Amino acid sequence: MKIGILTSGGDCAGLNAAVGAVTIAAAQNGIETLGIRRGSVGLMGDEPDYISLNAEKFTHDLMHKPSTFLGTTNKGNPFQYPDGKGAFDDRSDEIIRNIKKLGIDTLIGIGGDGSLEILHNITEKGGVNLIWIPKTIDNDVDETELAVGFYSAVSTANNFLNNLHATAQTHDVVMITEIMGRDAGHLALHSGLAASADIILIPEIPYNLDAIVKKYQSIKESGRNYAQIVVSEAVKDLNGNKVQRKSASGKVVYGGIGEYLKAKLGEVLKAEIRVQSPGHTLRGCAPTAQDMILAKQYGQKAVELILQKKTGRMVAMRDGDIVDVDVREVAGKSRAVDVDGDMVHTARALNISFGDE
Repeated sequence: MKIGILTSGGDCAGLNAAVGAVTIAAAQNGIETLGIRRGSVGLMGDEPDYISLNAEKFTHDLMHKPSTFLGTTNKGNPFQYPDGKGAFDDRSDEIIRNIKKLGIDTLIGIGGDGSLEILHNITEKGGVNLIWIPKTIDNDVDETELAVGFYSAVSTANNFLNNLHATAQTHDVVMITEIMGRDAGHLALHSGLAASADIILIPEIPYNLDAIVKKYQSIKESGRNYAQIVVSEAVKDLNGNKVQRKSASGKVVYGGIGEYLKAKLGEVLKAEIRVQSPGHTLRGCAPTAQDMILAKQYGQKAVELILQKKTGRMVAMRDGDIVDVDVREVAGKSRAVDVDGDMVHTARALNISFGDE
């Protein structure tokens, strides 16, 4: 038996541990593992880009190394792949052909909800077995409580916010920290709660300027002139528009809500406001023990599913248990913050504002 494994979408902590867990567990059962480089791009073209993996490769140094040694991509849908001339090609058949050329019985993908939808459609089209391991710093993959990489990003964001606290306090500064989170506010919510932020803005809860000003005034009345505001990059402006920009490559990305809020609040608060962002350190950070454990549990479970001839499944966590769900229940969906859930309830009970009241 031969399996292929690839990492897809944005990178994060714990990916190497997940790949290593799959390889080691597979080797224990006489299964050969091939690592596909650069995500689905490694399966395009005439010759697939891959390496043979073995258990000996996964030393402590590699297992704990941030990001992914296989490389990944979050650019281009293989069904509509840019041809470099302003048009698009469907390159899904190339991927299917190369999977079969390599003799791969089951493909294991490690990625988020967008990558899952794409790989699910490709493997369905080609009749290829698929197992999925969820990873994302956004923690927005549906049907699972946790994705690999999330808590490492939370820890890094929390440290970043804590390091800003002393400066904010010393200089009476309002610190606005913009946190990654493509469509959901899990990362901003968890890191803001951990760091005892005064205000947390997430896309799931509409905010208004008056509520933010009211919260700041209550802070001043309590005897301090500094505040911490954590905002998810996916939060919209006051007119309900996404705050986005074009990257150097021409890709439209989030970024700028922090500066937008600084301009709006500066007109009213008459306070010194600074905008900060941990940026891609949330992706390239070292994995925490929790993510190392989760990655290994998910990797082992993926191989277990293959041995049980149970494919078309995503490994998941429910009520603290490692389970599996049908990928068809997950593909094309994402999990937003539950605005009536425990995390939001806890934050409100601790007098953290969401800018809505």
